[in-house]
Amino acid sequence: MSLVHEGVPLVLEKADDGSTGRNQGVLLGIQSENIKNDFASLKEKGVKMLFEEPQPCPPGFYFVIEDPAGNKIEIVEFSK
Repeated sequence: MSLVHEGVPLVLEKADDGSTGRNQGVLLGIQSENIKNDFASLKEKGVKMLFEEPQPCPPGFYFVIEDPAGNKIEIVEFSK
């Protein structure tokens, strides 16, 4: 389910227990306008990717990166 509040999209997803790892209760998401380009650019820069390529999801496509502290960040492109 997605909501828009003053231009900021919020996506609510049911997650399996432990799916975000390390007791991370909130998964920060960043919207992408071109997920394939963003994926390639971040991978080229050595960012830790949790998938080999963007994955389909109900709102469009996504992938997950991990920051140096182990936090997971979702990059999502909404279908048009």
